[in-house]
Amino acid sequence: MTLHLGNLTVAYTKEKLVMKRLLRKIFDEIIIYEKDYIEMDAEINKEIDKYITEYIKNMNSEEIEELKNLLYEITKISEREGFFLGLKYVIKVFLSKIYP
Repeated sequence: MTLHLGNLTVAYTKEKLVMKRLLRKIFDEIIIYEKDYIEMDAEINKEIDKYITEYIKNMNSEEIEELKNLLYEITKISEREGFFLGLKYVIKVFLSKIYP
């Protein structure tokens, strides 16, 4: 597997996959409990609720709960991937300052 960071290309090795798992663990076990994350997540969930209002009018409570759970899980995946992307760009900027 290969990761492209602008002019920098990194091939995934076993160590890099271990690092990705470590970063995922940091996100799943630490970041999601931080105040900023909790506030952002609550705002996103409010937006989801607002957008699905029209779609749920003809659904029963079980279907509504299932839909919300699915959308919340998709959101969590997107947030985690955004965290990884943000880290990637922070590292890219950091490296560009060290190795101009």
